[in-house]
Amino acid sequence: MNKSYCVQCKKDVSEDIKQCECGCRTFAFGSIKVSEEGKLTCACGNEIFRRTCHMDYADKATSSYQCTACGAGIGTEYYRDAEDMMYWGD
Repeated sequence: MNKSYCVQCKKDVSEDIKQCECGCRTFAFGSIKVSEEGKLTCACGNEIFRRTCHMDYADKATSSYQCTACGAGIGTEYYRDAEDMMYWGD
């Protein structure tokens, strides 16, 4: 089952959120879960991923990863605002 989590507070969030209540703008999604230790891991329990792609956009950066144990796909999105150093919008 695919889930989306805030990377900072580990709260389960909707897929269309751009900023969490805690202020974080980075989200992880896919076949992931929060472990008993509070870490984001693959649903299989593995904590090691291989980056397969990274894309920069004007208002966000996305990366995709593959679990090294089961091959499941995981993604991250970082949403930028106009004050972010990497933002290249209007």
